[in-house]
This record gives sequence, structure tokens and C-alpha cells, in this order.
Amino acid sequence: MELCEQLDFDFNGNTEEQFREIQLERKTETLGLTPQMFDFSVGDSSLRFDWILSIEDKQEKIFEMSKLISETLPYQFPDEFLEFYARQVLKIPYSKYEINDIKKAHKEKVKQEKMEARENKKKLKVEKKNVKLEF
Repeated sequence: MELCEQLDFDFNGNTEEQFREIQLERKTETLGLTPQMFDFSVGDSSLRFDWILSIEDKQEKIFEMSKLISETLPYQFPDEFLEFYARQVLKIPYSKYEINDIKKAHKEKVKQEKMEARENKKKLKVEKKNVKLEF
């Protein structure tokens, strides 16, 4: 008995037309790959890490690496730390413009917090005055 007959495959039944139809149907199929599917260690590295290294866009590469780090670490860290650590792992330093933007954003945040603290103090003083007037 021949191997094809033993396995009960009917290779001869498909014509070229049927093969082309099947090929056209499968062109529209998507594989549905997700980054978690690449979390397999091969040697010293993982497939997902190698996939992240192969990404062309710098921002997407940093985002994916920070996502990988956040998934592997047992604790929750701030996004700023994850981005910093991802840049360290990928050896992508901050440019001087990015550093200036970070400094500027931090200064604005501190300034906003100080203004809110002043407003809260003023509100507290007004409330104290109102309380004193009521007595």
C-alpha cells in the first residue's frame, strides 16, 4: 500500500483551480499574532526581545520594551521609570531636546503645584475668617 493511500489523503483530487481558490481565500486571513506569542526564551535572549530590537520606529520600540518590562517585573513602577529603563536596555539615549522638554514639563508641574498650594492657603484663610466672624 502506498503512503498516500494509508494516510487517506486525496492530493490528486485538487485541481489547479481549486488550489488557486484556496490560495486566494488564505490571502485575506490574518495570523492574529500578538507580542505575548513571542515570549519564548531561545539561548540568552527571547524572541519577543529580538522582535523589539528589530522594530524600526524608535518610539514604538521604547513603548514595546517598557511594556515588556512592566509585564515581567513583579511590582508596578511609574511610566517615566519604565521608559527610562527601556531606553537604558535598548541603548537609546535622550537627546538634549528631549531632556529640555522633560525639564520644562517638570518645572511647569512644580509651578502648578505651588499655585494650587497658594490657592488652598487662601481658601483656608478665608474659611478661618468666616469661622471667626460667625462666633
